[in-house]
Parts: sequence; structure tokens; C-alpha cells
Amino acid sequence: MQSEISSRKLQPSMLIPVRAVFERLGPTTNDRLPTVHASSGCDSMSFLFGHRKKSVLKKLTDTPNIQQFLDVMGSPHATQREVISAGLSLLSCIYGGKPSDSLNYLRYASYYQLTTSSTSVVRPERLPPTVNAAKFHVLRAHLQTLQWKTLMSTEASPTDWGWKLHDGHLIPVATDASVAPDNILNVVRCKCHFSSRKPCNTMLCSCRKHGLECVTACKNCHGVDCENVKVHSELFSFSDDDNTDSSPAISADVPIKLNDDSEFFIPWMNEETV
Repeated sequence: MQSEISSRKLQPSMLIPVRAVFERLGPTTNDRLPTVHASSGCDSMSFLFGHRKKSVLKKLTDTPNIQQFLDVMGSPHATQREVISAGLSLLSCIYGGKPSDSLNYLRYASYYQLTTSSTSVVRPERLPPTVNAAKFHVLRAHLQTLQWKTLMSTEASPTDWGWKLHDGHLIPVATDASVAPDNILNVVRCKCHFSSRKPCNTMLCSCRKHGLECVTACKNCHGVDCENVKVHSELFSFSDDDNTDSSPAISADVPIKLNDDSEFFIPWMNEETV
């Protein structure tokens, strides 16, 4: 293998004997490398935030009785249920737990540990993933490991292993659960200035940052005609032809204008006095 890494001590490029590396690592480590490489992140896989390949390999090597789970990853005879169970156990070990620990529990415990020991805001990416998100990562890691071990001769379909088709392209399935409970989603809103050229178009928008669309509770854009909403104001416009009554029906999610140019939102009526 030719390396293009250069430094003051190394030549501009050097040849690395792969067979010598293979013999030096030994059969056990060599057998684990494809799973470690796929699970921790590669060109076709998302990576685990804050977990480098060396640390992942060390954790999976030092954990006793871990080989039974590694044998499942990349096995052509493993079912989805077996892959998910084994993969979640491996991820639990990577995030400092035991194979029997639930990732949801580790996420809960990590959050409380960070909130009590950190002076800054807890970053969600530093927490262990939820089970609903991790299982799709595990399925994709299994497929990638299987493709490497079979030299791409496997007939496994990507859509059965954590991928879905969208406009003719394969995209990863993030999760099959809601990003947050409904009672939390109802109070998430941004305060982006609507006077900007493309409001709510960057990660400074709290709604976009959390993967949510803007809603009518947003302070300035009200979820109408900004860059982070699929429903535009035309859907809320009314005309005399559309309504036979003297007053149009008003959706509970539409901002209500008062005579003094102030406004309030139905979702916040229980919280504020109007």
C-alpha cells in the first residue's frame, strides 16, 4: 500500500507492506478490523462522534466475551434481528457500558452525568445514540462488512439493511421514531429575523438545527414563507370564493392578528395570558 503521508521524518511517499501488517496484528484483530472500520465510520458509513478507530478497536478487544457479537456482524447467515441485537451490544461497549446495557439507558445516564459535571451546554452528539437510530447504523455496518468480506459478491439488498431509495438514490435511514415527544416539539421555535435575505436558512435557526420545520409559534417567520418550511402562506390565504360564511375558518396553527397589530398563537395560549 502506498501512503501519501509526508513529514520531516518520512519520505514524501512510502510503501507499507500489507502482509507484514497482517502478520503483526494477528488473526483475531484482523478478523475484527472490517467490523470496527465499518461501525466507527468510513466512506459509506456515518461515524461515531468522539470515537476514533483506535479507541473502538481497543474497547472491543478489551471487553470479555465480545467475539460472539463480532461473529454476527458480516455473517451472510445472520438475520436482521440477530444483527441488531449483536450490533447494539457492541455499541454499548463502545460507549462505556456492558453488552447487556441498553443504549437508551446509557444515553440517559450520560446526559445526567454531563449536566452535573459540565459548565457548558450538553452537546447531543456526545451522547450515545438512541436504540431507534443505532439499529439502522448497525444494519448498514453489517452490510458494509458483508460486502468487504465477500468482495462485493453478496446479494444482500441495501434497502433491507438501513438504506432507502429517494429520487433514485440510496440514502441512510436515520431513525423510525420521532425526534422528540410531541409536548417538546410544540414548544420548539426559532427567533430568526425575517428581514434577512433567506430567513431560517442556516444552522443558526434552532428549528433547522434540530431537524424540524418552522412552525407558527416561531417568533418572526411564523413558519410561513421562510426557507425552513414546506407549507407556504398561500395555503392559509382565504377569499370570498373559498368560504360561504361571512368569516373564514381559522386554523389553530395560524397566527391571529388583533386590532392593535399584536398577535398571539394558539399553541401558547396555555402559557401566556392574552
